[in-house]
Amino acid sequence: MSFWQRLAYFPAAFFGMTMGLGGLTLAVITLKNHQTWLFDQNWLAPVAVGLALITLALFVGLLTLYGIKALKHPQAWLAELNHPLKLFFVPTLTISGLLVSKILLEFDWMLASFWVWLFAAILHLLLTIWVFYHWLHLEHFKIEQANPAWFIPIVGNIVVPLAGVAHASAEVNWFFFSVGLFFWPILFAVLFYRIVFHPALMPKMLPTLFIFIAPPAIGFVSYMTLQSPLHLSLFGMTLYSLALFMLLLMLASLPKFQKLPFALSWWAYTFPIAAFAMASLAMHRATLDEGYFWLAAIMVILLALYCLKLLAMTFRAMKQQKLCQPDD
Repeated sequence: MSFWQRLAYFPAAFFGMTMGLGGLTLAVITLKNHQTWLFDQNWLAPVAVGLALITLALFVGLLTLYGIKALKHPQAWLAELNHPLKLFFVPTLTISGLLVSKILLEFDWMLASFWVWLFAAILHLLLTIWVFYHWLHLEHFKIEQANPAWFIPIVGNIVVPLAGVAHASAEVNWFFFSVGLFFWPILFAVLFYRIVFHPALMPKMLPTLFIFIAPPAIGFVSYMTLQSPLHLSLFGMTLYSLALFMLLLMLASLPKFQKLPFALSWWAYTFPIAAFAMASLAMHRATLDEGYFWLAAIMVILLALYCLKLLAMTFRAMKQQKLCQPDD
């Protein structure tokens, strides 16, 4: 099968890479603002720039390939948008764009950040409506198909205010935040019921369980971003505590994950961990408790090492032509 033929099977799940690397980049950028003997700006600043360039280059490259797929293989692209499983990975594209916008904002590229944010926010809203339309009006969904990837279009709305506070009114940002926050617990109840009372998730979908960490973690970061002046409320503490519990639950389940064969879904581990690191850094800013800072630092180091491993495994799988196949 030629490259152009395989492009028809290029999945939107590839954007999980830019979500993970984008989250890692933002965590490192935040980390470098804290001066310690171990985390000095002299070496963290170049690392942050390097990660930002890698994330931007990867995002542009993936966006180009996905755009070519949409143009050359429109039927395959439309099939993905209507697939009961693959549909929920399409918003990883827009979430990646929102993270890229935040990265550009951190480097004072205000105009570029605005246009990327505007494109990603509008497109994500359309995708969210598209997903809800499928849930409300189509009958091909079965409870066994439900999995934590269903959180992706919801969580993306919570990501919007990260850069949105610099580009839009408070009303716009609270609109997106409210949509994500309202539907997160509803979906959690549905997914928890499915996991407990129905057959186990497919092995390649098990890594998506880590997504349970993301809504409360990135929700806390977004909520603190929307606060002016900075104030740690009981609601914020609740969000962070839920994220911490979900992290502990996933760590307790690590032996189950280690037995799985590599798949693109492994990138689902990365963004939730990055979101929790960012949440811990936000807790440190609010409380000045050094414990939160060192917890975040440990998570960032482990995540960086794991991203290197995943990049190597992903490129190896691409070289062996194990990705972009009809069953992806």
